[in-house]
Amino acid sequence: MTAETMRPVVIQDGMPVVPWVARWIAVDDLQVDGAYQRREQSAIVHRLATNFNLDLAGALRVSQRPDGSYWVKDGQHRLKAAIAHGLTHVYCYVEQGQRDDEARSFPTLNSGTHAESLRRFKAALEAKDDPSIVDVAALITATGFEIDYDRTIHGPSAFWAVQTAVNLYTSKSVDGVSGKDRLRRVLTLARATWPDKDGAGQSVILKALDRLFFNERLAMFSQQRFVRKVGVLHPAVVAATAHERTRAHGYGPDTWALKDIVDEYNKGLRDPLRSLQSPLRIRNLPVPASDIDDGDDKGTEEVEV
Repeated sequence: MTAETMRPVVIQDGMPVVPWVARWIAVDDLQVDGAYQRREQSAIVHRLATNFNLDLAGALRVSQRPDGSYWVKDGQHRLKAAIAHGLTHVYCYVEQGQRDDEARSFPTLNSGTHAESLRRFKAALEAKDDPSIVDVAALITATGFEIDYDRTIHGPSAFWAVQTAVNLYTSKSVDGVSGKDRLRRVLTLARATWPDKDGAGQSVILKALDRLFFNERLAMFSQQRFVRKVGVLHPAVVAATAHERTRAHGYGPDTWALKDIVDEYNKGLRDPLRSLQSPLRIRNLPVPASDIDDGDDKGTEEVEV
């Protein structure tokens, strides 16, 4: 089954046709994949267990893989709290899937801060007290995105990173480029690069693209090449992988996302003589220690795109 971020909402007789089944599952049968999940935070588990409320806890979102195993996509802290509270079974929404599907949907399902940002943004937009909010919303829409306030929009146009968009818009001008123009060019490039792939409207992707524009060889940048080369990547996968690498190696997720993006753009441009298009250069992007073969223990290298 495809990831939920790529599945359209199906309505039948006025009711949504949900892609999952609800059932009680033994806590011993539920597993957590540390490759894409956040690290467990004992303070959160303690708080939830101390004030545990079965009604407020809600259902866990669970993926059943082809081998029959159950993997928690959303609710690992609630699971631990339920176990601490003495429960042997928890209520779950279960859908068929594979690990890649889970990793792709993880950022959407686990975006409590995004949900709060979306609520604040929507309220401010309706109040119309802040012209910058109205302008940000207009830029997002004008570039082909649709703000997913209720997380019911699935597909390439879904946009959640309203706080990142506001931060870019209100940022100071750099090299003569205003915050508004920074936001516009990032949104335009993201939509042009991934017109048919979900995940381009995530904060990690937008931050990575914004950093791309601030380098010493921007004049050599070819958007046509960027769209052709980087468009083969799946932004949702890039974002999920970036979070995984951050947990393993440090650095921000947008740094890892940028590394994957510039590496893809750079293919075929390692030798400048082979192409009239000179490679861009981004300094001090991290690489895993396993990728460093010169004995440098700083974990950074100069990456050309």
